[in-house]
Amino acid sequence: MSKLLSLTPLFLFSALASAATDNHHGHHGCDDKFNADCYASGNVITRDVAIIGGGSSGTFAAITLKDLGKSIVVVEKAAQLGGHVETYTDPTTGQTVDYGVQVFWNTSVVTDFFARVKAPVKAFSPPSVRPTTIYADFSTGENVTDFTPSSDWSAYKTELSKYPYFNRGFELPTPVPEDLALPFGEFVKKYDLQDIAYSAWVAPAVGGFGTILDVPTAYIFKAQGDVTFSESSPGAALVSATNNNHQAFANAQTELASNILLSSTVSAASRPAAGANGPVKLVVNTPSGTKLVIASKVLFTAGQTTSNLAPLALDSTETAVFSQLKQTGFFSGLISNTGLPATISYQNAGPSADTFHIPEGTSNVMHLSPTALTGVHSFWYQSDSPVSADTAKQAVQAAVAQFAGESNGAATKFVAFGDHTPGGLYAPQEATANGFWAKLNALQGYRGVWYTGLLFEPASGPLWVFTKDLIADMFA
Repeated sequence: MSKLLSLTPLFLFSALASAATDNHHGHHGCDDKFNADCYASGNVITRDVAIIGGGSSGTFAAITLKDLGKSIVVVEKAAQLGGHVETYTDPTTGQTVDYGVQVFWNTSVVTDFFARVKAPVKAFSPPSVRPTTIYADFSTGENVTDFTPSSDWSAYKTELSKYPYFNRGFELPTPVPEDLALPFGEFVKKYDLQDIAYSAWVAPAVGGFGTILDVPTAYIFKAQGDVTFSESSPGAALVSATNNNHQAFANAQTELASNILLSSTVSAASRPAAGANGPVKLVVNTPSGTKLVIASKVLFTAGQTTSNLAPLALDSTETAVFSQLKQTGFFSGLISNTGLPATISYQNAGPSADTFHIPEGTSNVMHLSPTALTGVHSFWYQSDSPVSADTAKQAVQAAVAQFAGESNGAATKFVAFGDHTPGGLYAPQEATANGFWAKLNALQGYRGVWYTGLLFEPASGPLWVFTKDLIADMFA
């Protein structure tokens, strides 16, 4: 789930290289960056599987493959494993707050993984004292008073039940049912689902998909589907028993330490041609120099964005599929010094029923809510396409200013800030209708690369089930 590769050029030693003669530039006088003889032996890593991305799915895959007796290496651009699973520890009190993934699905694959990495879990229970929710237009600070979101999903569930294609990724039939490719805003009108459109937008499972009205209905059904509804029943959702969802990933990182390349990115790849066999070679930029990874198979778990995939030397078949994807922006974090009340949760809502009270505009702060830490509020920010961290921070400060005044907005401190871009990945209406998913699923294993991550399953529990099944396919 973590987003991973960059286009960092290999030639960071250009000043030195230009001074050298032509036959001595680059790696130890070698021109071929895919030739193992051009690297010191300690910089050549040969493995059964190279996992690109050490987020939720990448970490789960690494432990699963290790237990199957496979040799692995994980390449992760961040300084730690865990991706969207992020926990803040108050330096004064030691109290923890999860500001990324909040809950996990109570299913055997999930409980087995937590037990395997010695991270105890408990049933999630909502806090006994909840703040008062105020629905307000964050662009003006005005309360949206004549509006209460519906929690009656029955009509939505009736439509969802018609499509048994989401149990494992997206197994859409050919032809794709027209309604599944329909933008969700049109689907809402077609089936009179106006009363739950806003509820879908604020649903945590859907939070990464921007303003959602232009996103094909298939992706909303996938995110706000049977598993999500089942998690709302008592005992169906799990959290860390120590209130630290990241602990499982910290434990996994300790165990896998010698097989993880942190703060590292793939800059180039050599892959077999379509239909041919042979290893995949990855040139990886790491803090301790350039390394060559030679892997029998690659499992790509990072967001399948054009920029993330660029170093993988895609052919025209792959490019035709992946270039159709759109990505959204998503940030979450914790703020202090805001002057916001500790008893009120501000939820962004548009004044217009025409957009079902979903805020207009292409980016929005979704909420400002108190946490278990005194004086600390959480926020989510989403955008229909990626934006910079500074843009998101300025929007959060502007929202604080609407409710606590300009001086508090300017004084707001970000005590934790998570960039989860891409928040969502989806193929738009035409691509979805024209068989995007059949084409993407056919690329599993093509030229030595397999794919998992949030594109296939937006939530960790189902994502681990999907990844476990995929690993079985990889070695079938």
